[in-house]
Amino acid sequence: MKVTATDPDGAMLAELRKHVPASVIAVRAAFEDTRQDETYGLVYAAAALHWTNPRGRWPRMAALLEPGGVFASFAGPVQLADPAVEEAVRVARAPFLDSDEIPAPDGTPPGPGMQWPGAELQRAEWFTDVQQRVLARHLTMTPHDYLGHLSTVSAYLVLPPADRDRALRQIGQALPETVELTADITVHLARRRLDR
Repeated sequence: MKVTATDPDGAMLAELRKHVPASVIAVRAAFEDTRQDETYGLVYAAAALHWTNPRGRWPRMAALLEPGGVFASFAGPVQLADPAVEEAVRVARAPFLDSDEIPAPDGTPPGPGMQWPGAELQRAEWFTDVQQRVLARHLTMTPHDYLGHLSTVSAYLVLPPADRDRALRQIGQALPETVELTADITVHLARRRLDR
């Protein structure tokens, strides 16, 4: 089975190389720049789909899939489990960010119904059998690891570097010795139509 991993960041691909077999092909490219001369039985995005350009996202995704192939998306918020810690972090973050949550790109409100990207996939003519599942997950981390996680979150990545460093430093001062998290993963699956 052929596996190709793409990422526009060379450092992320270098990290990937430490954890996967040499047979995995690593390509430095944004989703919009991926070659479309091959198709795959599975294409997935892990907490990265919101970075892609909405114009042409679904026809491009469909072009990468074999007819009947599956697209999968994995994402979900990582939230502090202790309300007192959450409030302390909110106060520490406030000078830099109102919130570090990522709103749904299509405006789908949070709730029990079909979330993004499932709501978009249901409207996309190239896909069928759209499903959404939530996998409950609870994590415990060190403050260092939690700050490492935050440094990869979109809201922090788009801050000017000096502000990002100050925000993370202030948040670090508000954290207890052990950070408890609720980190449910929402999985969306969709099958490429055979007739498209």
